[in-house]
Amino acid sequence: MNPEPACADDQVVPVANVKWDIVVVAYNSADDLERHWAGEHLNGWANIIVVDNDSKDQSASISEKFASVTVRSANHGLSRSNNLGAGIGAAPNLLFCNPDVRITPRDLIELEEELAHRNGVVAPRLVGEDGLAQPNARAFPSPWRQISRKTLPTSRSSRSYLWPQTTSGQVDWVTGACVAMKRDTFVAIGGWPESIFLYFEDVELCSRARDNGFGVYIAEHVRVLHSWKQDSKQIISSAGLNHLRSAFKYYRRRPRELFRV
Repeated sequence: MNPEPACADDQVVPVANVKWDIVVVAYNSADDLERHWAGEHLNGWANIIVVDNDSKDQSASISEKFASVTVRSANHGLSRSNNLGAGIGAAPNLLFCNPDVRITPRDLIELEEELAHRNGVVAPRLVGEDGLAQPNARAFPSPWRQISRKTLPTSRSSRSYLWPQTTSGQVDWVTGACVAMKRDTFVAIGGWPESIFLYFEDVELCSRARDNGFGVYIAEHVRVLHSWKQDSKQIISSAGLNHLRSAFKYYRRRPRELFRV
């Protein structure tokens, strides 16, 4: 967790007595930042730390309107930027959010209550603008489950992967769009996996948590808006190639996960 120093603009430094540091990594995210963050009033509730990964749009200048700190960085990938943002603050609770997520003070109160009695990683249930729940808590991935999700979305395998049955709230992993944990937990698991540029970094984060004795939970009653844009279904694309590279790194590290059905 030692990314190269980046340039932090001359803004308000993180407030020492807040309970939350919120890390938002931006990459050409001007529209989402303007829509979901610039109009929200989280002053006094959280430090908002935006790490801009060399955006070519107005992401950095927009974030300066609302963020406690804006960091202009080369694009080293999501994990490294998350770690960089987390290292700037010192609040006891950390929340990592995509730019297309909208957080309210009530969300922070409810997530703090969850962290008070959950020993590990906690995600709210993400909901779209249509009010429908999104599958952001999942069973462990495997090539078969990934293929089923793409080609047989209504199959039992796909549904059990995307919507695992749980009575305790504990799941195998949660997507990185909105993830909360105590700072002590973040430090204990070694932060986000910087060897993974994009995709599978959230799977590995949750696997690290479980390796270190922490749980991974979905808080169904905490509902957070997420203006989700699904990835392109093209395999031969920049996103598709990044996904394959990251999958290779993950399964090389955890070969047993290849055989889940």
